[in-house]
Amino acid sequence: MKGVALIIVIFAMMLFAILGWTLANLQSGDFEINLRNLDSERALGLAESGVQWALGQLSADSCFRTGGDCNSVDSDCIDGADWLSTPHSLSPGQYNICCRNPTASELSLGYNTVIEARGYVASQANYRAMHQVKLEVTLGSFTKVLQAKNLFDWSAMHSGSRINGDIQALYYERNGNGIYNEPGIDRAGPPSPLPPDGGGDERTIAAEPYPTINMAYFESEAGTSAYPPAGPNTWAPPLTAKITTVSTVDAGTRTQLDLDTVIFTGASNWNAQALRNITMGAWQSGSWKKIYSVIDSDTVKLDGLVSWQPGERITLAPRIFSISTNIPNRTYTMTFDCALAWSVNEAVRNFSRNSWNYDYTDWGVILSSSIIGSTTTLTVRVDDSVDLNNSANLWVVNDWLGEAKRYRIDTNDQSLWYIMADVLFDLRNRQSWEAASINGNIRFKKTGLVTEGDITIKGTNRLQITKSSANYPNLASQNGNLISPDIPDGGSEAAKRGQRDFDYIVYTQNGSLFFNYLNAIAAYGNNVTFDGQVSLDYDNDVTSLTGFTWGLSKRIWREQ
Repeated sequence: MKGVALIIVIFAMMLFAILGWTLANLQSGDFEINLRNLDSERALGLAESGVQWALGQLSADSCFRTGGDCNSVDSDCIDGADWLSTPHSLSPGQYNICCRNPTASELSLGYNTVIEARGYVASQANYRAMHQVKLEVTLGSFTKVLQAKNLFDWSAMHSGSRINGDIQALYYERNGNGIYNEPGIDRAGPPSPLPPDGGGDERTIAAEPYPTINMAYFESEAGTSAYPPAGPNTWAPPLTAKITTVSTVDAGTRTQLDLDTVIFTGASNWNAQALRNITMGAWQSGSWKKIYSVIDSDTVKLDGLVSWQPGERITLAPRIFSISTNIPNRTYTMTFDCALAWSVNEAVRNFSRNSWNYDYTDWGVILSSSIIGSTTTLTVRVDDSVDLNNSANLWVVNDWLGEAKRYRIDTNDQSLWYIMADVLFDLRNRQSWEAASINGNIRFKKTGLVTEGDITIKGTNRLQITKSSANYPNLASQNGNLISPDIPDGGSEAAKRGQRDFDYIVYTQNGSLFFNYLNAIAAYGNNVTFDGQVSLDYDNDVTSLTGFTWGLSKRIWREQ
Protein backbone atom coordinates (compact mmCIF):
# COMPACT_ATOMS: atom_id res chain seq x y z
CA MET A 1 0.00 0.00 0.00
CA LYS A 2 2.87 2.34 0.78
CA GLY A 3 4.28 1.78 -2.73
CA VAL A 4 0.94 2.55 -4.35
CA ALA A 5 0.59 5.77 -2.37
CA LEU A 6 4.06 6.87 -3.46
CA ILE A 7 3.19 6.26 -7.09
CA ILE A 8 -0.03 8.28 -6.72
CA VAL A 9 1.86 11.16 -5.11
CA ILE A 10 4.51 11.17 -7.84
CA PHE A 11 1.83 11.04 -10.55
CA ALA A 12 -0.04 13.95 -8.94
CA MET A 13 3.15 15.98 -8.73
CA MET A 14 3.85 15.32 -12.42
CA LEU A 15 0.28 16.27 -13.34
CA PHE A 16 0.47 19.55 -11.42
CA ALA A 17 3.86 20.30 -12.95
CA ILE A 18 2.49 19.75 -16.46
CA LEU A 19 -0.55 21.93 -15.68
CA GLY A 20 1.71 24.65 -14.26
CA TRP A 21 3.99 24.51 -17.29
CA THR A 22 0.99 24.70 -19.64
CA LEU A 23 -0.51 27.61 -17.72
CA ALA A 24 2.82 29.45 -17.72
CA ASN A 25 3.12 28.97 -21.48
CA LEU A 26 -0.41 30.20 -22.01
CA GLN A 27 0.23 33.28 -19.88
CA SER A 28 3.54 33.92 -21.64
CA GLY A 29 1.82 33.67 -25.02
CA ASP A 30 -0.90 36.08 -23.89
CA PHE A 31 1.76 38.47 -22.63
CA GLU A 32 3.61 38.34 -25.96
CA ILE A 33 0.36 38.91 -27.86
CA ASN A 34 -0.58 41.81 -25.59
CA LEU A 35 2.90 43.27 -25.91
CA ARG A 36 2.76 43.03 -29.70
CA ASN A 37 -0.68 44.67 -29.70
CA LEU A 38 0.57 47.40 -27.38
CA ASP A 39 3.66 47.99 -29.51
CA SER A 40 1.49 48.16 -32.64
CA GLU A 41 -0.73 50.78 -31.01
CA ARG A 42 2.33 52.67 -29.89
CA ALA A 43 3.76 52.57 -33.40
CA LEU A 44 0.45 53.88 -34.76
CA GLY A 45 0.57 56.75 -32.27
CA LEU A 46 4.11 57.58 -33.34
CA ALA A 47 3.10 57.56 -37.02
CA GLU A 48 0.21 59.91 -36.23
CA SER A 49 2.66 62.19 -34.41
CA GLY A 50 4.76 62.24 -37.56
CA VAL A 51 1.73 63.32 -39.58
CA GLN A 52 1.01 66.15 -37.15
CA TRP A 53 4.63 67.31 -37.36
CA ALA A 54 4.43 67.34 -41.16
CA LEU A 55 1.16 69.30 -41.05
CA GLY A 56 2.90 71.86 -38.86
CA GLN A 57 5.64 72.23 -41.46
CA LEU A 58 3.05 72.64 -44.21
CA SER A 59 1.21 75.25 -42.17
CA ALA A 60 4.35 77.36 -42.06
CA ASP A 61 5.39 76.57 -45.64
CA SER A 62 2.86 75.04 -48.03
CA CYS A 63 5.74 74.19 -50.38
CA PHE A 64 7.46 71.94 -47.78
CA ARG A 65 8.45 68.51 -49.17
CA THR A 66 10.95 66.07 -47.66
CA GLY A 67 12.39 65.18 -51.07
CA GLY A 68 12.57 68.72 -52.47
CA ASP A 69 9.77 71.26 -52.73
CA CYS A 70 6.32 71.62 -54.27
CA ASN A 71 7.89 72.08 -57.71
CA SER A 72 9.54 68.66 -57.56
CA VAL A 73 8.44 65.95 -60.00
CA ASP A 74 9.00 63.25 -57.36
CA SER A 75 5.67 61.76 -56.26
CA ASP A 76 6.71 58.59 -54.42
CA CYS A 77 8.24 57.56 -51.11
CA ILE A 78 10.47 54.82 -52.48
CA ASP A 79 13.90 56.40 -52.23
CA GLY A 80 15.67 56.97 -48.95
CA ALA A 81 16.03 60.64 -49.88
CA ASP A 82 12.24 60.93 -49.92
CA TRP A 83 12.19 60.50 -46.14
CA LEU A 84 13.74 62.52 -43.33
CA SER A 85 17.46 61.79 -43.17
CA THR A 86 17.21 61.31 -39.40
CA PRO A 87 14.04 59.94 -37.75
CA HIS A 88 12.52 61.95 -34.93
CA SER A 89 12.60 60.39 -31.46
CA LEU A 90 9.53 60.46 -29.27
CA SER A 91 8.80 58.09 -26.40
CA PRO A 92 8.44 55.12 -26.80
CA GLY A 93 10.20 55.08 -30.17
CA GLN A 94 10.75 57.03 -33.39
CA TYR A 95 8.85 58.24 -36.44
CA ASN A 96 9.84 59.17 -39.96
CA ILE A 97 7.83 60.96 -42.62
CA CYS A 98 7.73 61.38 -46.36
CA CYS A 99 5.90 64.50 -47.58
CA ARG A 100 5.48 64.46 -51.35
CA ASN A 101 3.52 65.72 -54.31
CA PRO A 102 0.52 63.60 -55.36
CA THR A 103 0.54 60.94 -58.05
CA ALA A 104 -1.61 61.49 -61.12
CA SER A 105 -4.45 59.45 -59.62
CA GLU A 106 -4.28 61.29 -56.30
CA LEU A 107 -4.19 64.62 -58.11
CA SER A 108 -7.28 63.65 -60.12
CA LEU A 109 -9.16 63.31 -56.82
CA GLY A 110 -8.26 66.87 -55.86
CA TYR A 111 -5.38 66.23 -53.45
CA ASN A 112 -2.25 68.37 -53.77
CA THR A 113 -0.09 67.00 -50.94
CA VAL A 114 0.48 63.51 -49.51
CA ILE A 115 2.06 62.64 -46.16
CA GLU A 116 3.26 59.10 -45.43
CA ALA A 117 4.45 58.44 -41.88
CA ARG A 118 5.95 55.40 -40.15
CA GLY A 119 6.09 54.83 -36.41
CA TYR A 120 8.68 52.47 -34.91
CA VAL A 121 8.96 50.80 -31.49
CA ALA A 122 11.64 51.10 -30.27
CA SER A 123 13.73 52.51 -33.16
CA GLN A 124 13.79 52.66 -36.95
CA ALA A 125 17.05 50.68 -37.04
CA ASN A 126 15.86 47.94 -34.66
CA TYR A 127 12.11 47.79 -34.21
CA ARG A 128 9.68 45.34 -32.66
CA ALA A 129 6.67 46.99 -34.31
CA MET A 130 6.11 49.35 -37.23
CA HIS A 131 2.91 51.07 -38.36
CA GLN A 132 2.43 53.24 -41.45
CA VAL A 133 -0.28 55.79 -42.24
CA LYS A 134 -0.97 57.99 -45.24
CA LEU A 135 -2.78 61.32 -45.29
CA GLU A 136 -3.93 62.81 -48.58
CA VAL A 137 -4.80 66.49 -48.23
CA THR A 138 -5.91 69.49 -50.20
CA LEU A 139 -3.82 72.26 -48.72
CA GLY A 140 -4.52 75.91 -49.33
CA SER A 141 -1.79 77.89 -51.07
CA PHE A 142 -1.22 81.24 -52.72
CA THR A 143 -2.54 79.95 -56.03
CA LYS A 144 -5.06 82.79 -56.53
CA VAL A 145 -4.36 86.21 -57.96
CA LEU A 146 -7.12 87.64 -55.76
CA GLN A 147 -8.95 86.39 -52.68
CA ALA A 148 -11.70 88.09 -50.69
CA LYS A 149 -13.04 86.25 -47.67
CA ASN A 150 -16.19 88.32 -47.99
CA LEU A 151 -16.80 90.82 -50.82
CA PHE A 152 -14.93 91.59 -54.03
CA ASP A 153 -16.38 94.89 -55.29
CA TRP A 154 -15.14 95.88 -58.73
CA SER A 155 -18.07 98.11 -59.63
CA ALA A 156 -15.79 101.18 -59.97
CA MET A 157 -12.92 99.45 -61.75
CA HIS A 158 -12.09 101.12 -65.06
CA SER A 159 -12.02 99.63 -68.52
CA GLY A 160 -8.64 98.31 -69.58
CA SER A 161 -8.18 96.57 -66.23
CA ARG A 162 -6.78 93.07 -66.29
CA ILE A 163 -6.90 90.31 -63.68
CA ASN A 164 -4.77 87.44 -64.90
CA GLY A 165 -5.28 84.45 -62.62
CA ASP A 166 -7.85 82.67 -60.49
CA ILE A 167 -10.17 84.63 -58.18
CA GLN A 168 -11.93 83.40 -55.07
CA ALA A 169 -14.51 85.48 -53.19
CA LEU A 170 -17.66 84.78 -51.23
CA TYR A 171 -19.49 87.62 -52.97
CA TYR A 172 -18.88 89.46 -56.25
CA GLU A 173 -20.27 92.93 -57.04
CA ARG A 174 -20.06 94.64 -60.41
CA ASN A 175 -22.95 97.09 -60.77
CA GLY A 176 -23.24 98.49 -57.24
CA ASN A 177 -26.84 97.41 -56.73
CA GLY A 178 -26.13 95.44 -53.55
CA ILE A 179 -27.23 92.15 -55.13
CA TYR A 180 -24.19 89.90 -55.28
CA ASN A 181 -23.15 87.00 -57.52
CA GLU A 182 -25.66 87.84 -60.24
CA PRO A 183 -25.08 85.40 -63.14
CA GLY A 184 -23.65 87.09 -66.20
CA ILE A 185 -23.22 90.38 -64.33
CA ASP A 186 -21.08 90.09 -61.21
CA ARG A 187 -19.03 87.00 -61.94
CA ALA A 188 -19.57 85.03 -65.13
CA GLY A 189 -20.15 85.74 -68.83
CA PRO A 190 -20.65 85.82 -71.63
CA PRO A 191 -19.28 88.31 -72.19
CA SER A 192 -16.94 87.77 -69.28
CA PRO A 193 -17.61 90.65 -66.88
CA LEU A 194 -14.30 90.18 -65.07
CA PRO A 195 -11.61 91.33 -67.50
CA PRO A 196 -10.97 88.42 -69.87
CA ASP A 197 -7.42 87.25 -70.36
CA GLY A 198 -8.06 84.31 -72.66
CA GLY A 199 -6.73 81.84 -70.11
CA GLY A 200 -9.95 80.39 -68.77
CA ASP A 201 -9.22 81.55 -65.22
CA GLU A 202 -11.53 80.40 -62.43
CA ARG A 203 -13.91 82.76 -60.60
CA THR A 204 -14.81 80.70 -57.52
CA ILE A 205 -17.49 81.48 -54.93
CA ALA A 206 -16.00 80.54 -51.54
CA ALA A 207 -14.60 82.12 -48.38
CA GLU A 208 -12.13 79.39 -47.40
CA PRO A 209 -9.41 78.29 -47.39
CA TYR A 210 -7.83 81.66 -46.69
CA PRO A 211 -4.30 82.28 -45.35
CA THR A 212 -3.68 83.36 -41.76
CA ILE A 213 -0.66 85.57 -41.14
CA ASN A 214 1.79 84.63 -38.38
CA MET A 215 2.56 88.06 -36.91
CA ALA A 216 5.00 86.66 -34.34
CA TYR A 217 7.04 85.19 -37.20
CA PHE A 218 7.37 88.54 -38.96
CA GLU A 219 8.13 90.40 -35.73
CA SER A 220 10.91 87.90 -35.07
CA GLU A 221 12.20 88.15 -38.65
CA ALA A 222 12.30 91.95 -38.51
CA GLY A 223 14.24 91.67 -35.27
CA THR A 224 17.21 90.20 -37.15
CA SER A 225 20.17 92.35 -36.12
CA ALA A 226 21.88 91.84 -39.48
CA TYR A 227 19.17 93.64 -41.43
CA PRO A 228 20.15 97.13 -42.57
CA PRO A 229 20.19 99.86 -41.47
CA ALA A 230 21.17 98.51 -38.05
CA GLY A 231 18.46 96.08 -36.93
CA PRO A 232 16.13 95.31 -35.38
CA ASN A 233 13.76 96.79 -37.97
CA THR A 234 10.82 97.28 -35.63
CA TRP A 235 9.04 100.50 -34.67
CA ALA A 236 6.49 101.38 -32.02
CA PRO A 237 4.98 104.66 -30.81
CA PRO A 238 5.81 105.86 -27.29
CA LEU A 239 4.23 104.06 -24.31
CA THR A 240 3.55 100.76 -26.01
CA ALA A 241 3.43 97.42 -24.18
CA LYS A 242 2.04 93.89 -24.34
CA ILE A 243 -0.75 92.60 -22.12
CA THR A 244 0.35 89.83 -19.74
CA THR A 245 -2.88 89.21 -17.81
CA VAL A 246 -6.50 90.30 -18.14
CA SER A 247 -8.99 90.26 -15.24
CA THR A 248 -12.48 91.53 -14.52
CA VAL A 249 -12.78 93.73 -11.43
CA ASP A 250 -15.18 96.05 -9.61
CA ALA A 251 -18.08 93.61 -9.52
CA GLY A 252 -17.69 92.74 -13.18
CA THR A 253 -17.88 96.32 -14.48
CA ARG A 254 -14.25 97.01 -15.48
CA THR A 255 -11.27 95.27 -17.08
CA GLN A 256 -7.84 95.38 -15.46
CA LEU A 257 -4.65 94.83 -17.44
CA ASP A 258 -1.15 93.85 -16.36
CA LEU A 259 1.53 94.89 -18.86
CA ASP A 260 5.02 93.62 -19.66
CA THR A 261 6.53 97.12 -19.65
CA VAL A 262 6.49 100.01 -17.21
CA ILE A 263 4.71 102.89 -18.97
CA PHE A 264 2.80 104.78 -16.27
CA THR A 265 5.39 106.88 -14.46
CA GLY A 266 5.49 110.36 -12.97
CA ALA A 267 2.59 112.58 -11.94
CA SER A 268 0.78 112.49 -15.29
CA ASN A 269 -2.99 112.51 -15.41
CA TRP A 270 -3.27 109.04 -16.92
CA ASN A 271 -6.95 108.79 -16.07
CA ALA A 272 -7.80 111.30 -18.81
CA GLN A 273 -6.14 109.20 -21.53
CA ALA A 274 -7.11 106.03 -23.42
CA LEU A 275 -5.50 102.76 -24.41
CA ARG A 276 -5.70 101.44 -27.94
CA ASN A 277 -5.36 97.73 -28.69
CA ILE A 278 -3.22 97.97 -31.82
CA THR A 279 -3.28 94.19 -32.32
CA MET A 280 -6.98 94.52 -33.17
CA GLY A 281 -6.06 96.76 -36.11
CA ALA A 282 -8.28 99.67 -37.08
CA TRP A 283 -9.50 102.20 -34.49
CA GLN A 284 -13.07 101.11 -33.89
CA SER A 285 -15.50 100.15 -31.14
CA GLY A 286 -13.93 97.50 -28.94
CA SER A 287 -10.34 98.30 -29.92
CA TRP A 288 -9.88 101.20 -27.46
CA LYS A 289 -11.06 102.21 -24.01
CA LYS A 290 -10.61 105.18 -21.66
CA ILE A 291 -8.39 104.63 -18.61
CA TYR A 292 -10.31 104.57 -15.33
CA SER A 293 -7.31 104.44 -13.00
CA VAL A 294 -3.65 103.44 -12.89
CA ILE A 295 -2.94 100.85 -10.19
CA ASP A 296 0.83 101.00 -10.59
CA SER A 297 3.43 101.60 -13.29
CA ASP A 298 2.44 98.49 -15.29
CA THR A 299 -1.14 97.84 -14.17
CA VAL A 300 -4.17 99.78 -15.36
CA LYS A 301 -7.93 99.64 -14.90
CA LEU A 302 -10.15 100.53 -17.88
CA ASP A 303 -13.43 102.42 -17.73
CA GLY A 304 -15.55 99.47 -18.81
CA LEU A 305 -15.18 95.96 -20.18
CA VAL A 306 -13.15 94.87 -23.20
CA SER A 307 -12.50 91.51 -24.84
CA TRP A 308 -8.72 91.81 -24.96
CA GLN A 309 -6.30 88.91 -24.55
CA PRO A 310 -2.83 88.34 -23.07
CA GLY A 311 -0.16 88.81 -25.73
CA GLU A 312 -2.02 91.61 -27.51
CA ARG A 313 -0.32 94.99 -27.76
CA ILE A 314 -1.62 98.28 -26.40
CA THR A 315 -0.46 101.84 -26.93
CA LEU A 316 -1.44 105.10 -25.23
CA ALA A 317 -3.89 107.35 -27.09
CA PRO A 318 -3.75 110.76 -25.35
CA ARG A 319 -6.54 113.31 -25.31
CA ILE A 320 -5.97 116.97 -26.22
CA PHE A 321 -5.94 119.09 -23.05
CA SER A 322 -5.59 122.49 -24.75
CA ILE A 323 -5.08 123.62 -28.36
CA SER A 324 -4.36 126.74 -30.37
CA THR A 325 -4.49 127.18 -34.14
CA ASN A 326 -2.11 129.16 -36.35
CA ILE A 327 -4.17 129.59 -39.50
CA PRO A 328 -1.49 131.15 -41.79
CA ASN A 329 1.04 128.41 -40.92
CA ARG A 330 -1.59 125.66 -40.82
CA THR A 331 -0.33 124.39 -37.49
CA TYR A 332 -1.85 123.26 -34.22
CA THR A 333 -0.03 123.68 -30.94
CA MET A 334 -1.59 121.47 -28.30
CA THR A 335 -0.85 120.22 -24.83
CA PHE A 336 -1.49 116.92 -23.05
CA ASP A 337 -1.58 116.43 -19.29
CA CYS A 338 0.73 113.42 -19.52
CA ALA A 339 4.39 112.95 -20.44
CA LEU A 340 4.60 111.50 -23.95
CA ALA A 341 7.73 111.59 -26.15
CA TRP A 342 6.36 112.14 -29.67
CA SER A 343 8.76 111.66 -32.61
CA VAL A 344 9.42 114.61 -34.95
CA ASN A 345 8.53 114.01 -38.63
CA GLU A 346 6.21 111.10 -37.85
CA ALA A 347 2.47 111.47 -38.42
CA VAL A 348 -0.31 112.20 -35.95
CA ARG A 349 -3.74 110.77 -36.55
CA ASN A 350 -6.90 112.30 -35.04
CA PHE A 351 -8.94 109.26 -34.01
CA SER A 352 -11.94 111.34 -32.97
CA ARG A 353 -12.40 112.47 -36.58
CA ASN A 354 -11.44 108.96 -37.79
CA SER A 355 -11.46 109.44 -41.55
CA TRP A 356 -7.75 109.89 -42.19
CA ASN A 357 -7.88 107.50 -45.13
CA TYR A 358 -9.88 109.97 -47.19
CA ASP A 359 -9.49 113.38 -45.57
CA TYR A 360 -6.37 115.57 -45.21
CA THR A 361 -7.91 117.44 -42.27
CA ASP A 362 -7.61 114.45 -39.94
CA TRP A 363 -3.86 113.96 -39.77
CA GLY A 364 -0.68 116.00 -39.72
CA VAL A 365 3.10 115.85 -39.34
CA ILE A 366 4.90 116.41 -36.04
CA LEU A 367 7.10 119.53 -36.20
CA SER A 368 8.16 119.67 -32.55
CA SER A 369 7.54 118.04 -29.18
CA SER A 370 8.63 118.93 -25.66
CA ILE A 371 7.94 117.75 -22.12
CA ILE A 372 7.99 119.89 -18.97
CA GLY A 373 7.07 117.94 -15.88
CA SER A 374 3.89 116.03 -16.71
CA THR A 375 2.85 118.32 -19.57
CA THR A 376 3.62 117.58 -23.22
CA THR A 377 3.49 120.29 -25.89
CA LEU A 378 3.11 119.22 -29.50
CA THR A 379 3.11 121.20 -32.76
CA VAL A 380 1.50 119.56 -35.78
CA ARG A 381 1.43 120.76 -39.39
CA VAL A 382 -1.56 119.82 -41.58
CA ASP A 383 -1.68 119.73 -45.36
CA ASP A 384 -1.39 122.94 -47.42
CA SER A 385 -4.87 122.29 -48.79
CA VAL A 386 -6.62 122.35 -45.39
CA ASP A 387 -8.74 125.45 -44.72
CA LEU A 388 -8.40 126.16 -41.01
CA ASN A 389 -10.82 129.08 -41.32
CA ASN A 390 -13.53 126.43 -41.64
CA SER A 391 -14.50 125.39 -38.11
CA ALA A 392 -15.58 121.96 -39.43
CA ASN A 393 -11.91 121.19 -40.15
CA LEU A 394 -10.56 122.08 -36.70
CA TRP A 395 -9.18 119.76 -34.07
CA VAL A 396 -10.59 120.46 -30.62
CA VAL A 397 -10.04 119.78 -26.93
CA ASN A 398 -10.72 116.14 -25.93
CA ASP A 399 -9.95 114.73 -29.38
CA TRP A 400 -8.08 111.41 -29.15
CA LEU A 401 -4.75 111.26 -31.03
CA GLY A 402 -2.18 108.64 -31.94
CA GLU A 403 1.24 108.52 -33.57
CA ALA A 404 1.70 106.72 -36.90
CA LYS A 405 4.87 105.67 -38.70
CA ARG A 406 5.34 108.00 -41.69
CA TYR A 407 7.35 107.17 -44.79
CA ARG A 408 8.34 110.16 -46.95
CA ILE A 409 11.58 109.14 -48.70
CA ASP A 410 13.09 106.01 -50.21
CA THR A 411 13.89 102.90 -48.18
CA ASN A 412 16.42 100.62 -49.85
CA ASP A 413 17.56 97.03 -49.23
CA GLN A 414 16.28 96.75 -45.66
CA SER A 415 14.55 93.34 -46.08
CA LEU A 416 11.63 93.79 -43.67
CA TRP A 417 10.07 96.31 -41.32
CA TYR A 418 7.58 95.38 -38.59
CA ILE A 419 5.48 98.30 -37.34
CA MET A 420 3.41 98.25 -34.13
CA ALA A 421 1.19 101.14 -35.21
CA ASP A 422 -0.58 102.62 -38.23
CA VAL A 423 1.57 103.34 -41.29
CA LEU A 424 1.35 106.33 -43.64
CA PHE A 425 3.02 106.47 -47.04
CA ASP A 426 3.08 110.23 -47.65
CA LEU A 427 3.07 110.74 -51.44
CA ARG A 428 1.97 114.37 -51.45
CA ASN A 429 3.76 117.02 -53.47
CA ARG A 430 6.42 118.82 -51.44
CA GLN A 431 4.78 120.98 -48.81
CA SER A 432 5.81 124.62 -48.39
CA TRP A 433 7.66 123.89 -45.16
CA GLU A 434 9.59 120.84 -46.39
CA ALA A 435 13.13 120.50 -47.74
CA ALA A 436 13.66 121.09 -51.44
CA SER A 437 14.89 117.50 -51.86
CA ILE A 438 11.39 116.09 -51.26
CA ASN A 439 9.73 115.13 -54.54
CA GLY A 440 6.79 113.09 -53.23
CA ASN A 441 7.85 109.73 -54.69
CA ILE A 442 8.78 106.77 -52.50
CA ARG A 443 10.65 103.65 -53.50
CA PHE A 444 10.66 100.69 -51.11
CA LYS A 445 13.44 98.68 -52.72
CA LYS A 446 13.80 95.03 -51.65
CA THR A 447 11.94 95.79 -48.45
CA GLY A 448 8.66 94.38 -47.16
CA LEU A 449 6.43 95.91 -44.50
CA VAL A 450 4.14 94.18 -41.98
CA THR A 451 2.11 96.25 -39.54
CA GLU A 452 -0.35 95.68 -36.72
CA GLY A 453 -2.42 98.72 -37.69
CA ASP A 454 -3.75 100.34 -40.86
CA ILE A 455 -1.68 101.12 -43.94
CA THR A 456 -2.76 104.31 -45.70
CA ILE A 457 -1.29 105.67 -48.94
CA LYS A 458 -1.97 109.39 -49.37
CA GLY A 459 -1.00 111.64 -52.24
CA THR A 460 -0.76 111.49 -56.00
CA ASN A 461 2.89 110.61 -56.56
CA ARG A 462 4.52 107.22 -57.04
CA LEU A 463 4.92 104.35 -54.58
CA GLN A 464 7.01 101.44 -55.84
CA ILE A 465 7.71 98.42 -53.66
CA THR A 466 9.97 95.55 -54.72
CA LYS A 467 10.21 92.36 -52.69
CA SER A 468 13.24 91.31 -50.70
CA SER A 469 15.21 88.17 -51.46
CA ALA A 470 13.49 86.53 -48.47
CA ASN A 471 10.11 86.81 -50.23
CA TYR A 472 8.34 88.89 -47.61
CA PRO A 473 5.01 90.43 -48.69
CA ASN A 474 5.11 93.96 -50.10
CA LEU A 475 2.49 95.13 -47.58
CA ALA A 476 0.64 93.06 -44.98
CA SER A 477 -1.50 93.43 -41.86
CA GLN A 478 -3.53 91.04 -39.77
CA ASN A 479 -6.43 93.25 -38.73
CA GLY A 480 -5.64 96.62 -40.29
CA ASN A 481 -7.01 98.13 -43.49
CA LEU A 482 -4.90 98.78 -46.63
CA ILE A 483 -6.24 101.95 -48.23
CA SER A 484 -5.03 103.96 -51.26
CA PRO A 485 -7.92 106.31 -52.14
CA ASP A 486 -6.25 109.17 -54.04
CA ILE A 487 -6.15 109.23 -57.85
CA PRO A 488 -2.47 109.15 -58.83
CA ASP A 489 -0.91 111.60 -61.28
CA GLY A 490 -0.51 110.50 -64.89
CA GLY A 491 -1.53 111.42 -68.39
CA SER A 492 -3.06 108.02 -69.11
CA GLU A 493 -4.75 105.19 -67.25
CA ALA A 494 -1.61 103.07 -67.56
CA ALA A 495 0.55 105.90 -66.21
CA LYS A 496 -1.73 106.34 -63.20
CA ARG A 497 -1.74 102.61 -62.57
CA GLY A 498 2.06 102.62 -62.65
CA GLN A 499 2.07 105.05 -59.72
CA ARG A 500 0.96 102.20 -57.43
CA ASP A 501 3.49 99.58 -58.43
CA PHE A 502 4.03 96.38 -56.41
CA ASP A 503 5.94 93.33 -57.60
CA TYR A 504 4.49 90.89 -55.06
CA ILE A 505 1.45 90.57 -52.79
CA VAL A 506 -0.58 93.11 -50.81
CA TYR A 507 -2.50 91.40 -48.01
CA THR A 508 -4.74 91.89 -45.00
CA GLN A 509 -6.25 88.98 -43.12
CA ASN A 510 -9.31 90.61 -41.56
CA GLY A 511 -9.22 94.20 -42.81
CA SER A 512 -10.44 95.84 -45.99
CA LEU A 513 -8.25 96.42 -49.03
CA PHE A 514 -9.08 99.38 -51.27
CA PHE A 515 -6.92 100.63 -54.14
CA ASN A 516 -7.62 103.40 -56.61
CA TYR A 517 -5.30 102.17 -59.41
CA LEU A 518 -2.97 99.26 -58.81
CA ASN A 519 -0.21 97.13 -60.37
CA ALA A 520 0.53 93.96 -58.37
CA ILE A 521 1.06 90.21 -58.48
CA ALA A 522 -1.73 89.36 -56.02
CA ALA A 523 -4.21 91.03 -53.64
CA TYR A 524 -5.85 89.41 -50.59
CA GLY A 525 -8.31 90.94 -48.13
CA ASN A 526 -11.48 90.34 -46.17
CA ASN A 527 -13.17 92.87 -48.46
CA VAL A 528 -11.41 93.90 -51.68
CA THR A 529 -12.54 97.03 -53.55
CA PHE A 530 -11.00 98.46 -56.70
CA ASP A 531 -11.38 101.82 -58.39
CA GLY A 532 -9.47 103.12 -61.40
CA GLN A 533 -7.53 100.82 -63.68
CA VAL A 534 -6.13 97.68 -62.05
CA SER A 535 -3.67 95.08 -63.30
CA LEU A 536 -3.09 91.89 -61.32
CA ASP A 537 -0.77 89.46 -63.10
CA TYR A 538 -0.32 86.24 -61.12
CA ASP A 539 3.12 84.70 -60.68
CA ASN A 540 3.46 81.34 -58.90
CA ASP A 541 6.55 82.69 -57.13
CA VAL A 542 4.02 83.90 -54.56
CA THR A 543 3.57 80.26 -53.43
CA SER A 544 7.01 80.50 -51.81
CA LEU A 545 5.72 82.99 -49.22
CA THR A 546 6.45 81.93 -45.63
CA GLY A 547 4.91 83.18 -42.41
CA PHE A 548 1.35 82.22 -43.37
CA THR A 549 -0.82 79.29 -42.26
CA TRP A 550 -3.36 77.58 -44.48
CA GLY A 551 -6.26 75.38 -43.47
CA LEU A 552 -6.95 71.97 -44.94
CA SER A 553 -10.01 72.06 -47.14
CA LYS A 554 -10.00 68.29 -47.80
CA ARG A 555 -8.28 65.25 -46.28
CA ILE A 556 -8.48 61.46 -46.24
CA TRP A 557 -6.70 59.22 -43.73
CA ARG A 558 -5.50 55.72 -44.55
CA GLU A 559 -3.82 53.20 -42.22
CA GLN A 560 -1.40 50.95 -44.06
